[in-house]
Amino acid sequence: MKKRLIVVAGLLAIAASVPALAIGGAVIDVQKKLADAGYRDIHDIEHDDGLWEADVTRPDGSRGDVAIDLERGEIFDARGGRALLGADAVLAKVAALGYRDVTSLDRDGALWDVDATGPDGRRMDLRLSGHDGRLLHSKPDRD
Repeated sequence: MKKRLIVVAGLLAIAASVPALAIGGAVIDVQKKLADAGYRDIHDIEHDDGLWEADVTRPDGSRGDVAIDLERGEIFDARGGRALLGADAVLAKVAALGYRDVTSLDRDGALWDVDATGPDGRRMDLRLSGHDGRLLHSKPDRD
């Protein structure tokens, strides 16, 4: 009985560490992606609303926040040299996606955070690319 209990406890410990290992691997991938793009002093890495975010020193020496979509390999940096959409263009993109009744529209670096009603009538939190208006992440609004 003791052996079985020890084996079960060991398996539970391994299972509990798997998500931590996966997250640790993603953090390393974020650091590598940013370092390869010339960023340094990379810290405060966290996963938020479908993207990874980090505080960095840019190649030009300025400090700031960036977001990374590891699946696409894309870095979202408001000072990265890519054009950013204005609020009117983002609202048009949101409407084209079938959302309406926007109650909040905030630019966060090279991303736009939007609260709107979805095509199904549910309130949604949206995260869009500030460069082209692509929908990067959506979730039901819990507020």
